[in-house]
Amino acid sequence: MPCSHVSLKTLGKRFGIHKLGQFTPDQHFDQNYRRIREAGMIRGSYDFFSSVAVATHVQWVVDHVQRLAPGDLAPAIDLEDQSGNLDGKYHYSTLPNNAGRVALFQDIRRWLDDVQSLA
Repeated sequence: MPCSHVSLKTLGKRFGIHKLGQFTPDQHFDQNYRRIREAGMIRGSYDFFSSVAVATHVQWVVDHVQRLAPGDLAPAIDLEDQSGNLDGKYHYSTLPNNAGRVALFQDIRRWLDDVQSLA
């Protein structure tokens, strides 16, 4: 939902970090990301990592964050799995020899590398 970033700036807030998406891109991201900058605040973004293909997550960053401007924070990745969504894909709680954790960490590394090189 759009918010008044100017009001937040007036209240003394110096930065805003907006969620890029979770399973799909946030429909308000582009507008709010631009408004954070227009309000004179440092802006950042984070991608809520899910079972969606890593390449899709990276493409969301490339498509929506685009180029960082001076003072922008680099995109971040948010890893949490309270719903079991990631475990459903990687099976890190059940596969022997940490195979699921290794696969998850490899995809996290891929996200980090691809976002750094493409965004």
